[in-house]
Amino acid sequence: MAVARAQQTLPDPILNPGLKNFLESNPLGRLGIRAGRQMRQWLRALRDPVQHKIWMRQWILPLRNLVVWNRPIPVSIDGTSIRMVPRGETAGDIWAGLRCETHEVSFILDVVEPGMTFFDVGANAGLFSLLAAKKIGSKNVFAFEPCSATCDLLRQNLRLNHLEDVFVTQAAVGESVSEGVLQVNARGRDALNTLGQPVHPSSVVVGQEKVRITTIDAFIADHQIPRVDVMKVDIEGAELMLFRGARELLRREDSPLIIYEGFGFLTRGFGYHPVEILWLLESYGFTLLLLDGDTGKISALDANYQYDSMVIAVKPGHPAYQRLCGAAQ
Repeated sequence: MAVARAQQTLPDPILNPGLKNFLESNPLGRLGIRAGRQMRQWLRALRDPVQHKIWMRQWILPLRNLVVWNRPIPVSIDGTSIRMVPRGETAGDIWAGLRCETHEVSFILDVVEPGMTFFDVGANAGLFSLLAAKKIGSKNVFAFEPCSATCDLLRQNLRLNHLEDVFVTQAAVGESVSEGVLQVNARGRDALNTLGQPVHPSSVVVGQEKVRITTIDAFIADHQIPRVDVMKVDIEGAELMLFRGARELLRREDSPLIIYEGFGFLTRGFGYHPVEILWLLESYGFTLLLLDGDTGKISALDANYQYDSMVIAVKPGHPAYQRLCGAAQ
């Protein structure tokens, strides 16, 4: 505490002590000092490339949308192009130049083939669904998104790209068919909505929404889906519950290749350790690999794994198995 007090009494580097004392002697002067310090913090933040892009997304994108009448944002990854409504965290990140799951999307586009069935669980605004549908056909893509506002944005993006045949389910996916309460984040942070405790450091919860919960096995049975080839799971820590509700699918020899978020800090919001997911998937015969979100590199899961990357789960019978295991060597 003594150190903190000493730091607080240091003279402001912009103001000499006499002027600072004069300004602090009246309310308007104190207000001006606080405003100046806040402005200085903003300017310092803008020198950081990432902070600058976040600032662009939060403040400049709405101005851009006003000027150009919400013109769609073009997106192109690995030669596949779509357009997105300029709202929500995903479109904002792409427009501002922030890394937005580029390597994860590239991975999905690499492993899906025409005729395959793709499940996008935690679809958000539809980046994965849109690009996968462009490659394999919209009737083979199933998107799950529980938040009503985000699901509406997803449907807008599908219409914008003439991909209305993508099967959209407004529901969370978990261990049992039931209902839950979704923690809804502030505008521009919609990718952080969660059924658990909001533990993400960027989370800003502004409300709650009662949502329907289904299971993968129940959904497949209800819609008589013969097989699922590839599944992406991004549900902010609820992955273990999803896999528990997909036991019938996971025990099949033709189980899908799965890529899911393997971040330990997110699973704390549901009170479990992510190693429990690994144990469950290994018990069904999956080989587990890692995908580095920063580089796109695929590697083997070893004893030093820190539970901080995307995990790939694949069985020997999947068409991509040999190639992925070779890439991990």
